[in-house]
Order: sequence, then structure tokens, then C-alpha cells
Amino acid sequence: MREGEVGGRAVKRGDGLKRIILACMTIVASSCAVVQPPSGGPEDREPPHVVSIVPAPDSAGAGVDTEIILRFSEKVDGDTFKERLRLYPPVEFEEIEAKGDVLRVRFGEALPETTIAFVLSGGYADMHGVRSKESFISHFSTEEEIQEGIISGKVFFKSSIEPHGVVKLHRVIPDSTVSYKKERESRIAFAGEDGGFAFRALPTDGTRFILWAFSDENDDGLFAEQKEFHLLYPDTIGLTPSRRAATEIFIDIIDPDEPGVVTGIIIDETGLGGPATMRFEPLLPGEPPIVVRADSTGGFAARKVPPGRYLLHAFVDLAPDSLCGAYTLPEDSTVALREPCVTLPDTLVVEPGD
Repeated sequence: MREGEVGGRAVKRGDGLKRIILACMTIVASSCAVVQPPSGGPEDREPPHVVSIVPAPDSAGAGVDTEIILRFSEKVDGDTFKERLRLYPPVEFEEIEAKGDVLRVRFGEALPETTIAFVLSGGYADMHGVRSKESFISHFSTEEEIQEGIISGKVFFKSSIEPHGVVKLHRVIPDSTVSYKKERESRIAFAGEDGGFAFRALPTDGTRFILWAFSDENDDGLFAEQKEFHLLYPDTIGLTPSRRAATEIFIDIIDPDEPGVVTGIIIDETGLGGPATMRFEPLLPGEPPIVVRADSTGGFAARKVPPGRYLLHAFVDLAPDSLCGAYTLPEDSTVALREPCVTLPDTLVVEPGD
């Protein structure tokens, strides 16, 4: 082949160089247009969850020097477990160590000889930053037997299921006052998607507890005063050997300022023809009264009545000035008469949302 020939065909040097450069540019441009899939497989969106725990759930006879070992569905970020681990009764944590999918919890003192509740609140994450929203609770005993008491029920908010409900249990100590918002709880439980909650492995020796719940809007397990609504269950609860379970405990949380609705009937037998009226006089100083008129049947409805205690005055408002007072005769303005008026003997108590 002579100089200047390519593939047995003569070409000019300049033309060949141009064609080679053009071909390379075309190849480069084509390769830049190819979109490659991201490396490492599909994005991880599955949150981690507990696969197993030692000591085993509901086991007895654990040593007072035992450590808690959790295995997860994938590798976890140990830093995300801070402030999310609790032990009841409280014991100081010495070390929280995460290696791969295993978390080890060691304590700085011997465990008490009793039934122990271990709580992991939601919010911990895997190595991709995907956080779990579910909490995990397990019980074990350092004694020969584990306690068997149960308190369970459901949390509602304004009569609707509250999946963000947190319920706290406080032991009642005789001749003492429980500051349930400030003191550390004896146990904690988290409502599920159906609003259900359960305290398990409780003592059945007659110990009494108070129960309160709040809507945990930020899912941190902590009550935020003035931001989250709460409700104290009206009765104390105690378990005994003959009554080991208290179920169907329903807690309906509501805004303490939620107004109520009051309806009724005023029977006017005076024949005066004036508007039958109901006046709600609040016992709390400084609160404005509420005045409603009855319809032609005597029925009335007072809506958005703030919670509180009220005196009720039913009268024929002939003045009309919305007061149970005097009126003047149409035919003689110099004559003033008392309006027919009845004050109910009992105060009306309006609860939030009634």
C-alpha cells in the first residue's frame, strides 16, 4: 500500500484527518446523550425495624448485669438512638453501641430485681437516613416470674381515632400528689393506627395508677405544653390477683377550650307574645353572657358555648334588651312592670365539646 492510501483506496491526508475528527466528535456526542441508571440499586425507602431482642420478650430470670441486644432488619445509625431509649424502672445507660444491624445497650449499674420494660421510641434511622415511625416495647424480668397485669384501650381525638396518641401511666403513692405533667411516668405506651394502646407486664398487687394521654403531633413522645392537647383519665386503675386486666379504657382527647352546644325548650304560658329568651350568665368574672332566642315552638340552641359554669335565666324579653328586667306598657310609658323571668336553681356545667 502506498503512502496516503487507506484500505487500498487513495485519500488526501487533509480529508482523512477531517473525517476522523468528525467521527470522534459524533461518538462523543452520542455517548453524552446516554442516561445511565444510578449506581447502587434502587433508592432505599424501607425503614428499619426490630427483628429480635435479648433478653427474649416476656422472659424471666435475666441477670442483673445483663445487656440488651437488638437486631434490626438492616444496618442502623447508632447516633439516631440518642434520647429514644428508656427503661422502666429507670436505670442509667453506660453505652449504646451500633455495629451493622446490631445495637447493644449496656448499663452503668445493676438492674433492679423486678419486671423491666424496655422502650425504643420511633425516629431511629438506617444508614441511608430512612427513619422508622414505629416504637418498640419489650418486657423481661430479673426475678423468677414476670408480672402479668394488663391495661389496654383506645385513644381518640374529638371522638376520632388518634394514631398519634401517647399514654402515660403514673403510680399513685398514698398521701401524695402526682404532678403527672412534670414527673417521670411509671410506664409509657404508644397508640397504633387503630388508636389502640396496651400496658403489659404490670403489677397485680393492688397498686393504683393514674392514666393520661396526649396527641403527640411531632411524634417525639414528649408532651408540649400549650401546643398539644391532653386528657387525664377520670378514675384511678388498680390490678389485683383476681382482676389482672383492665381493658376497654377509652380516652377521648379534646381541646380544653372546645365550645359546646346547649339546646332546650322554653315553655311560655304568659300569653304576652314577647320573644322567649335564654340568657347564660357565666360564673367566671369578666366573661360575656350568651343570649339566645327561642323559635315559635319554644326551642332554642346556644352554639359555641365556652366551657365553664353558667346561671340560666329564661324570660320573656318584652323590653327588649336581652336582660331579665322591667318593661313599660305600650299604652302607658309611665308604668313599668317586671318581665316574666325564671332562674334555674342549678348551675349548668358545659364541658369541652359537649
